[in-house]
This record gives sequence, C-alpha cells and structure tokens, in this order.
Amino acid sequence: MAVRPDLPPFQPERSELKASRAAYLLWMYNQWPAHEVTVGPFAIDRTEVTNAEYADFVKETGHKPPPGVWDGTRPKTGEERLPVSNVSYEDARQFAAWRSKRDGVTYRLPTEEEWEFAARGGDSTRMYPWGAEWSQGYANLSGAGPAPVGSFPLGR
Repeated sequence: MAVRPDLPPFQPERSELKASRAAYLLWMYNQWPAHEVTVGPFAIDRTEVTNAEYADFVKETGHKPPPGVWDGTRPKTGEERLPVSNVSYEDARQFAAWRSKRDGVTYRLPTEEEWEFAARGGDSTRMYPWGAEWSQGYANLSGAGPAPVGSFPLGR
C-alpha cells in the first residue's frame, strides 16, 4: 500500500462513527492487521520541540500557549529545555508553518507511517529505535516526568 502524502489520514469523529457504521468499519479495518506500506524519503527532527522554541512561536505569532503547563506565555523557570506538551494537532501544524516561514524550509507533521518508520530507526524489524532488545537507559521510563530534550542520546 502506498502512502498518499496529498491526503490526510482518515480519523473519523465520534459523530461520524455513530452516523455511519461503514465509515467506522473502514477506519477500524485500516488499523490492523499490520500491513505493508511504502514510505518515501522524508526528514524528521532528531529531538522534540522544546518549550523554549515553542515560546518563540507564541511570542512572535500571539498563538495561545499550552493550557495549564506554563506561567502565562512562557514556560515555567527551569522547564525551557523540556519537550513542549499539551498542544493540539492544529497547534503543532501552525507551529510547523511558523517554523517553515522562519527557516525558509518547508516543515510538516509526519504521517503515521513516517512516525512509525522513524520510531523504529528506519528498520521495520526493530521493536525499538536502537534494536530488537530493550536497553536500560535508552528512554525516559523513570516515571519522574519529562526529561530535558536530548537527555537520552543512546535511544535516538
């Protein structure tokens, strides 16, 4: 199955699912079983977007900050290097458009297939980006909350 980059993935709203059993079944059967897809060339950031970079976006555009996690229009002191959180799909899309204009490069959100490909380190047989086996210290699973962006370079 080839990915159509010109079409967004179908994600039905709850009302659509109630209104159309066929739409629901189409959506559901496209979720599993695992199936082969072709992912074309793409680039993806090596790290998450930091609160500091998202704050630049908020400041320059007047976009609303993430609700409930910042002090007004700035991240809390000491949390500038944490990954931005509590943003919607639309917030992320608008951030990508702002960053595209800022950098003179076209950015977009990855498709589901691109995200999985990147999360597996470009190898569909891997369970984790670094390989088939779990390796302690390669990911933030301490339960202590988010860690600064770039804290786990072995798990990239």
